[in-house]
Amino acid sequence: MEDEETAYNNGLKTGIRLIGEVLDRKKEAEDLINYAFSHRKIVEDRIKDISPEQRVRT
Repeated sequence: MEDEETAYNNGLKTGIRLIGEVLDRKKEAEDLINYAFSHRKIVEDRIKDISPEQRVRT
């Protein structure tokens, strides 16, 4: 089984692609995926020095 983060990421991408297909907006769906994950990478880079114990998870 995949780890929690990978499973979440794959599920999110699948959901966005499905909505894009239903709405006939496949390109916009891919653009949204690329935007969201590129900005998520920026956040990950900024918090990489904070230990997991110090991070707030909701």
